[in-house]
Amino acid sequence: MSVTLIIPLHARDSPQDYVNAHNTARAAVGVGPVTWDSTVAAYARNYANQHIGDCRLVHSGGPYGENLAGGSGGLSGTAAVKLWVDQKAFYDNNSSSCAAGKVCGHYTQVVWRNSVHIGCAKVKCNNGGTFITCNYDPPGNYNLCTLTIPLHALDSPQDYVNAHNTARAAVGVGPVTWDNTVAAYARNYANQHIGDCRLVHSAGPYGENLAWSSGDLSGIDAVKLWVDEKAFYDYNSSSCATGKVCRHYTQVVWCNSVRIGCAKAKCNNGGTFITCNYDPPGNYLQDSDSPQDYVNAHNTARAAVGVGPVTWDNTVAAYARNYANQHMGDCRLVHSAGPYGENLAWSSSDLSGIDAVKLWVDEKAFYDYNSSSCVARKVCGHYTQVVWRNSVRIGGAKGKCNNGGTFITCNYDPPGNIVGQRPGNYLQSSGFFFYPKSSASITAEQ
Repeated sequence: MSVTLIIPLHARDSPQDYVNAHNTARAAVGVGPVTWDSTVAAYARNYANQHIGDCRLVHSGGPYGENLAGGSGGLSGTAAVKLWVDQKAFYDNNSSSCAAGKVCGHYTQVVWRNSVHIGCAKVKCNNGGTFITCNYDPPGNYNLCTLTIPLHALDSPQDYVNAHNTARAAVGVGPVTWDNTVAAYARNYANQHIGDCRLVHSAGPYGENLAWSSGDLSGIDAVKLWVDEKAFYDYNSSSCATGKVCRHYTQVVWCNSVRIGCAKAKCNNGGTFITCNYDPPGNYLQDSDSPQDYVNAHNTARAAVGVGPVTWDNTVAAYARNYANQHMGDCRLVHSAGPYGENLAWSSSDLSGIDAVKLWVDEKAFYDYNSSSCVARKVCGHYTQVVWRNSVRIGGAKGKCNNGGTFITCNYDPPGNIVGQRPGNYLQSSGFFFYPKSSASITAEQ
């Protein structure tokens, strides 16, 4: 978007003069340089020529960002850029807006980080005045109708990466790199929230941190909000301080999360929505919550009765993650009724994935091999699902509920606990199950 300005002076008008004047201002605030672009310059020249007759400062409405300046006498290109840069005095960094009653949008366009190609033109008008235009590609000053857009947007991929790596280095964790696939996922999800700015997680395959502000919020400031939660992380217990949130921070510094992608959207209500996604995801809330932890806990129980191992399946895990996220509001143990076998566990406080599997495996004591059923008034179906021979792929997820509780789900593919079938022909002498091939598809979850 664009704004207008009227003023005077003399003549330094080469492409390099315009470039140098811009780059001096950009360097002063740590923004990279612009270069001259002949296509953009041709657009500027064509538009300037249209105003030889009147010198009116009316914007072109074209595809580029645009700054205009005019004077009743001579005005150099360098002087025009100086007039725009002098508006820096009216830019309020705290509110990301211009001071009341002041104009600062020309300045923010000059130093707009992503506007890296410029082209400018100057004409002498028939009335003796001067008309100067500079165009910018890509355009800056977007997202607001009034040019009160932030100078320090600090939203480039490198900005997000640097902010993360500063926090990670502080605790001896290796760096992250930007990943375009992860970033595309983040961009798609951010775009879905332009209408409401609601902080609802996407339940996708990546770790995810969200941030929101009723006004503008830079990517760097969002990361800072997450990193500030470090104060609430208790290293000894590997948990957050009572009543505090710290999991945004632990995701930022999660050792195995080495690829990130982030996106920012300006919402219709004027707010800002920011998301960062992480691959692989972090926040296995304790050391005993990783995929391998779930797999190992299952395979220990299966090996004890001569059943082959399970492996982790990302598709099954994504299903589990989506369902766990749906229960953060209540932690209720209600089954999903989906295509997989399913074991659920809940605790009023924290519960590790390994401990959840142990709860299920402890039901072995209630399984009666003679009748192939649970002993009277006892539950054993979680155990039989854990050791079900044909259930060879698993995916688990853990969610911290709003009431402070923990919700854990494990899904199994193919499902076990087939109605009408025995868990297996149990040889009492060996303690081994031997399972018949199953063909039914009804699950009987406990």
